[in-house]
Amino acid sequence: MKKILILAVIFGAVITLITGFINTTPSGLIGASWYGYPWAWRYVPVVLKPVTNYDVANFIGDVILWSVVASMPMLLWWKMKKK
Repeated sequence: MKKILILAVIFGAVITLITGFINTTPSGLIGASWYGYPWAWRYVPVVLKPVTNYDVANFIGDVILWSVVASMPMLLWWKMKKK
């Protein structure tokens, strides 16, 4: 069970990092591009020298959310394997 929790957190972090390439900028917003799903955690302003800003709270929230999502199939697989 501990192994599933560790794997779920690792998968959650990997999925969160992958979503950092998904543009989730709300329509009508001008001046920055938002990245991350479901909560944007990477912001890139549209200027001559863009400096990326990170929202750590949203990043941690995404990791927790994706860890829970990743743990569900693993728990189901573990339960089926045990029978």
